[in-house]
Amino acid sequence: MDTAERPELPFILFTGKGSEEVASEAISTGVTDYLRKGTSTERYELLCNRIRNAVERYYADRRLRQSRRRFRRIFEQSHDAIMIVDPFEDEIRRTNE
Repeated sequence: MDTAERPELPFILFTGKGSEEVASEAISTGVTDYLRKGTSTERYELLCNRIRNAVERYYADRRLRQSRRRFRRIFEQSHDAIMIVDPFEDEIRRTNE
C-alpha cells in the first residue's frame, strides 16, 4: 500500500541512505516524517518518539474530522434555528435552513 491509497495514515521513512533532497521529495509526496538511521541507539529512541507523535496527530485529526461531521449533521438537520455569528465582525457567518 502506498500513501496515495490512504493519505491520512502516518508514514515515516527511516532510511540508511539519503540527503536533504531525498527528504524534501519524500515529504512533498506525502511522507509524514523522514529520519536517517545512525549508529547510536538514540536514533531508535527518536524514531519511537516520531512514531508516537505521528500516531497521536493522526488520532487527533481523526477525532476533529468526526466532531466536525457531527456538528455539520446537527447543524443541517436541526429543526431549530441556528446562527453562527462572528462577534468581532458583528456579522452572521452561517445559518441553517
